[in-house]
Amino acid sequence: MSTRRKKRRHVSHKPVAASSIKRFPVIWVALGSVGLAIAAGIFLYYLQSADSHQATATTSRQSGSEKVMSTLKDDQFGNLIGRWRRVDGGYIIDIRRIGANGQMDVAYYNPKSIHISRAEASLKKGAQYIFIELQDVGYPGSTYTLMYRPQQDILAGFYFQAAVKQTFEVVFSRAE
Repeated sequence: MSTRRKKRRHVSHKPVAASSIKRFPVIWVALGSVGLAIAAGIFLYYLQSADSHQATATTSRQSGSEKVMSTLKDDQFGNLIGRWRRVDGGYIIDIRRIGANGQMDVAYYNPKSIHISRAEASLKKGAQYIFIELQDVGYPGSTYTLMYRPQQDILAGFYFQAAVKQTFEVVFSRAE
């Protein structure tokens, strides 16, 4: 065999390999784009769902508080007024006043004052509940959801620690 033939045999002209190399990144870019579009769609769906849920909750809360206002007296929550100490620590809820609409004038201490962004009392199936949302350093959106138990004269329920996304059962007893 001549050297010329040997050289030709070793040279390979395979257009399929070049075309598959060019197609490979295009496929991954297309798949990545589709994945991003799906992820964005899911994100927007949940964002809209959360907004509509919040609007519904606000509307329900307003209509509920309007119903409560017509049936509640100013002293309906009088038994909740006072200082409450959490039994597992020095945390204090100081309930100063509760209006007929359930809005509370309240302070929270650990041991220093922690800012409260929302506080309200409500009646559900004859039971008294309070909800307190904290908004301060170390407490971004942490909440207390407590029910008054008249037999024991305690507030019992749940504390959601938003910073660590954990919920704890808590009990407050009257601090006199």
